[in-house]
Amino acid sequence: MTFNDIARHYLLGFEQGEAPSNGMDRFEALQKLSLDGSVESLDRLDGFLLELHVSGYAEEIDLDDAPSQNLLYFAAFYMGRIAGRMVEAEPNWVTWGAVVEANPSLQDEIPEVFGSSVLCLLGRSLYIPLSVVMARLFEGPGAEPLRASVETIVQQARSLA
Repeated sequence: MTFNDIARHYLLGFEQGEAPSNGMDRFEALQKLSLDGSVESLDRLDGFLLELHVSGYAEEIDLDDAPSQNLLYFAAFYMGRIAGRMVEAEPNWVTWGAVVEANPSLQDEIPEVFGSSVLCLLGRSLYIPLSVVMARLFEGPGAEPLRASVETIVQQARSLA
């Protein structure tokens, strides 16, 4: 299964009220956010991540735990979906290894960490929404808001189209 398949599965499952088979942290709370695919819904997701930051979730999260990973991946896939809609391009989800294999010079620019484990190609633009999600969760209000991040990549993708 490719990351494109995984992203579709997560997003469709969420729309149908189903968490991934191996669970998703805070799934019920996410469902209450009215994540309707709008740009405004990014603000609700962003506020949710800030609430998790304040509550200490970042200190207790286990990045080797599937339900924790699934929460973070879902948020990244959701951001990529909205960005893709805004530029009228289907997000193409790829691994860090695939990106570095195709562009070896990026190995020094993009560290191989959980936040870069899945990257999003929008046309000719490379987007790393998982790292944005993690920064918001771990750094809180000092990190770039989700909506600003999506708007930035949309501008970049449009300029390269």
